[in-house]
Amino acid sequence: MSAQSAHTLDLNILLEKDTTGKETAIVLEIPDCRITADTRQQALDGVRQLLSERLAKAEIVSLKMQLPENPHPWMKFAGMFQADPLFAEITREIRQERQETAQESLPNTL
Repeated sequence: MSAQSAHTLDLNILLEKDTTGKETAIVLEIPDCRITADTRQQALDGVRQLLSERLAKAEIVSLKMQLPENPHPWMKFAGMFQADPLFAEITREIRQERQETAQESLPNTL
């Protein structure tokens, strides 16, 4: 929904034709605002009337909210092994094992 001026709104209407040939108009920004009619024009006119009645009793306001900061859930573990002398040794062993596995999986060429 976008405001064009203080007195107009641009709304997106989904028009669907069912198996009986009836047309349903649904305001995408207000999904419960829908109407089914015999023709496309009747559906559009009906949804326009429905919107007029609904908006006559309503007020549209803009609301800005600050989103909460959600750090990555694993960030609390970042750096937890920084001062651990065994961790460097373990990572070296893992790296060496990966290199050996990679070399073993290479085709043997002469």
